[in-house]
Amino acid sequence: MSKMHRAYQPILPCGNKYLQQKWDKTYYDEHKRKVQSAKPMVDTNSPQTYVHLNLKLKKLQLEEERLTVIERDNRLLLEKMSAIMRTKGRVDNTNNYEAKSLNKEKREQELQKVSKENQTIGDRLTRCEPQYRVEKWHEDWAKAEKYMDSIAKYPRGWYAMQQSEKNLKGKKKVAKKESVTGGKAKRGKDDDSDRRSMGEMETEKQEEVKKDNIGSIRESEDSELDHERKEKTENKDPQKNLKEKEKIAKKESVTGGKAKGGKDDDNDRRSVEETETEKQEEVKKGIIGSVRESEDSELEREKKEKTEDEDQQKVDDKEEIQENKDNKWETEEDEDLTKLKEDDNKLLLDEDETKYDDSFKDDESHHSEQSESEHEADDDKEEPNDAEQDPDVE
Repeated sequence: MSKMHRAYQPILPCGNKYLQQKWDKTYYDEHKRKVQSAKPMVDTNSPQTYVHLNLKLKKLQLEEERLTVIERDNRLLLEKMSAIMRTKGRVDNTNNYEAKSLNKEKREQELQKVSKENQTIGDRLTRCEPQYRVEKWHEDWAKAEKYMDSIAKYPRGWYAMQQSEKNLKGKKKVAKKESVTGGKAKRGKDDDSDRRSMGEMETEKQEEVKKDNIGSIRESEDSELDHERKEKTENKDPQKNLKEKEKIAKKESVTGGKAKGGKDDDNDRRSVEETETEKQEEVKKGIIGSVRESEDSELEREKKEKTEDEDQQKVDDKEEIQENKDNKWETEEDEDLTKLKEDDNKLLLDEDETKYDDSFKDDESHHSEQSESEHEADDDKEEPNDAEQDPDVE
């Protein structure tokens, strides 16, 4: 590093270095003074304090007023309580106050005035006659409908009639299908009800047979118990047993016929059971026969339904074919109408073109005539000029 020279070296070239040093020094001192005495651009001091934010006089005033109201109310209550304690206390239960109104007559007069005005306005409205005649409107509309009917190609309501006919055909098809399916469902329900009734009859007969068997078993058990009781009593008292035996012998002589009748009853019961079994077998055979008949009837019904469905399908096919023909006819008519419209448009365009060509030809002929007349006029002008030039040339 080379040492700087002790002499003052100014930045810019100058005539006298000493004077330039003095001037630079004074300029630098002034700059330092300004920097030291410079004030900040941002105020960093504490904000100013306001008295009304710390001491809220309005709030104190309102609080004093509230306290005075409370003191007054408390004083009035104390006075009333002291008056009640000093006296017996009374209740103001009078209810004979009369309603008073200062402007009652005025309001009645205004109401009468308004009612009269409304009545007069209503009379005027009812008396006024209409300016338009509805009958004339109906007559004009009837004339317009006549004109529209005379102009229209198809009658009025033609499209709606076709749509209603199509809807009726569709409803008939749906009703036929529902009737076919409903007949099947009803037949199935009837067969199920017949089978259920036959099963219920069989269960009732079986229950009756069981009850009869249970009753016979209980009777036999009761007779055995009675026999055992008699044997016990005979072993205890022989004298009583002799007396009882005599009584029993008398009873048996009386009821001998009854015992024979009991045997006959057993035989009758057996015959009844046999007849019941025979009846049950007959019922089973009848059930089997009815089931077979129901199956045969179901087969026949299915065959009939198949034939009906086939017939219905044929009818539906015919109707569809007819509908297709009708639709084709309608489409052909629409195509014919469109063709006619196109032909009309073409004719109109041809007529317009011919008119335009004629007008254009007329314009050209007129223009050509004008040009010819102009040429002739120019030729007439040139001829005298030539005549003037001829003598000079000679």
